[in-house]
Amino acid sequence: MRRAFLTSARLDHDKITRIIVEKAVMLGFTSTEYNNGLSYASVNGNKEMIQLMIACGADLDAVTYGRIPLISVSLFSGNVETVQLMINHGADVNVPQRNGTTALQAASFSGSETLVQLLIDYGADVNAQGDSEGTALQAASSCGNRAVVQLLIDHGATVNAQGGDWGTALQRASSCGNRAVVQLLIDHGATVNVQGGDRGTALQRAIRKRNKAVIQLLLDHGADVNAQGGSEGTALQVATYYGDRAVMQLLIDHGADVNVKGVHDETVLQAASSHGNMEVVQLLIDYGTDVNEQGGDRGTALQSASLMGHRALAQLLIQHGADVNAKGGKYGTALQAASDWGYEPVVQLLIEHGADVNAMGGIYGTALQAASHRGYKTVVQLLIEHGADVNAKGGKYETALQAASYWVHETVTQLLIEHGADVNALKGHWHIQAIPSN
Repeated sequence: MRRAFLTSARLDHDKITRIIVEKAVMLGFTSTEYNNGLSYASVNGNKEMIQLMIACGADLDAVTYGRIPLISVSLFSGNVETVQLMINHGADVNVPQRNGTTALQAASFSGSETLVQLLIDYGADVNAQGDSEGTALQAASSCGNRAVVQLLIDHGATVNAQGGDWGTALQRASSCGNRAVVQLLIDHGATVNVQGGDRGTALQRAIRKRNKAVIQLLLDHGADVNAQGGSEGTALQVATYYGDRAVMQLLIDHGADVNVKGVHDETVLQAASSHGNMEVVQLLIDYGTDVNEQGGDRGTALQSASLMGHRALAQLLIQHGADVNAKGGKYGTALQAASDWGYEPVVQLLIEHGADVNAMGGIYGTALQAASHRGYKTVVQLLIEHGADVNAKGGKYETALQAASYWVHETVTQLLIEHGADVNALKGHWHIQAIPSN
């Protein structure tokens, strides 16, 4: 019967719930059952059922299924009369649920100005912190409700309060792209360059939203285009990630450093090259970026382009002075990066422009070993035709033959042996089952 009671309350079946309640004393129901029933009634916004549960002794401030009834009503139904009823029966407007959320934060997120005013009138703390949204002001800023944001500020909300995943209200509003709310917060003293949260500054967040009006507004109010923060580093790197040339131009016009490195020591040009955006790369080159600047796991921009198989972009970089034999990063050289992923057209291009097929470096030692461990026969053949030393030692597998054998690439193993690879080098080392039998 207890299960039937909870099911009827959850499904909002008033008549069935009332019938069960009439027999509750006989069934030995406790306050726990009524608290559970109140929780479901609150989610459904059922005023009559809430009254019934209160009359049966349900605790209005009890945390049930992780929720407080008052918060459930504020977030899901937003019924002002029901909230008033619960307050009249003693509900505490500042009791948080398990994740820290309060009724005011829930009402602010839902955007109900009337409900927010009611809760404030009954003493709701406008600066209480909770869950991922932070404060009520941050919650209101996330949904772009200017009236609620103004109301909270009028009642003492701290504009620059830090909290939640988003940092401040300005950062949250910028993430949502609401220009009116961003302007309102700035007018009330929001710090434009504040750091906080895990997604960088307000400017970086506006760029992610690709809202040019908010971006321009922040720049007009002194946003630092070279501030480091978030997962990319600077605003220009964020714009590069999204391939937004117009925003990048705007940032450069406002003094963005085209050679700045991000949190992973990666340059803007490397990021653009990884994504294969020719227009963006050309823009950066036009503004004087260093095509051979080293940084991060990918070494240079040419290595980044080669690693991702962007032949046309690699050609563009070479035309503007990229060093095809520059060493650095995880893969050593651009040729090794292209060989590791089997991008034959890029390998051919690099060789045509003087790439050293026997250059040592990186995780696999040589380009031949990189191609061999993946089993890219055509790339292995191409490298050998251009003078790759089949017995060169170094790197993770020591030789190309050991790399091919370890991963049982029989055709590549055969090819290497046909071109003079030393079979004896395998003994006592890697697997030898890939060696073709005579």
